[in-house]
Amino acid sequence: MHQVDSRLAALACAAFLLLTSCEDDAKIRDIQRLADERVARAERDAHRKLQDMEKQIEALKAEAADAAAQAKTEAESAIREAKASSEEHAKLAEQALARARDAYKAEARTKLSLLEREVRELTAKANKASPKVKAAAGKSLKEIQGLLKAVVKDLAAFDSATLETFGKTKAKLEQDFAQLKRAIQAARAKLPRTATN
Repeated sequence: MHQVDSRLAALACAAFLLLTSCEDDAKIRDIQRLADERVARAERDAHRKLQDMEKQIEALKAEAADAAAQAKTEAESAIREAKASSEEHAKLAEQALARARDAYKAEARTKLSLLEREVRELTAKANKASPKVKAAAGKSLKEIQGLLKAVVKDLAAFDSATLETFGKTKAKLEQDFAQLKRAIQAARAKLPRTATN
């Protein structure tokens, strides 16, 4: 009888431990489920914010493209006016050239602003990357800074551009913009892509 009682006690103890273990497993599953839900919610919120930022950037790019197209049209119109002018219209030609300078400078500033924004984003990503990636990206970012300076110098050259040198000045600026864009793409390729890129 004593053996039966001790066996019953052992069985009761095992059943109690099993119930307690089941309750603990249920609590752990509930905690894990809540944590998973919070992580999923945070990821959705971050993804939604990133999409909103991307929409804003696309809107800015569209605005910049519109402004650039308008500036380019005005500049080309001003250049045509300047070329058609004769000596007796020298003053009008100077005014047209000044408008062309201003239009191309405005277009270039818009492009430069967008590229500088991309460089700031790349720099932020590089700063968050592993040391090896950070070092590789750092070299590219240093090259990009030099190209940015060249673009700024080209932009300043419009101030002294004459009717004869305007085309060369414009071509140099466009060439430096192309180099800068390629360098930014190369730097972006060295950084790890995120799931939202």
